[in-house]
Amino acid sequence: MKVICKAKNFGLGTSAFGALKIINNYADIQKFKKNQIALFNKNFFSSDSLIIVSNLLEKGAKGFISFNSTKSDHGCIAAKEMGMNFYSLSKKSNKILSYDGKNITLKNEKITKV
Repeated sequence: MKVICKAKNFGLGTSAFGALKIINNYADIQKFKKNQIALFNKNFFSSDSLIIVSNLLEKGAKGFISFNSTKSDHGCIAAKEMGMNFYSLSKKSNKILSYDGKNITLKNEKITKV
């Protein structure tokens, strides 16, 4: 497995596998499919991610990735309470944006391509 990048996991410490879906706007939430891993593009939201995470959990998300989130983000807290991973990337981790639609794994604070 090829390591795409490393990130802090503020959610549960289990592994997650699924196709990466980049969420750029609310229309992308409507297109989200069960068993995908959501990546919140850094320009999508500037405050709390609770509503976004809640909507994606209802759609069957397998995990979440965000840029520069903190453990106090309510979406992060909700993901952890639901037994999900919530990875936070640094601003420098733009490389992951090229993996939209590809299968990835979240494990041990690493994001890998399968």
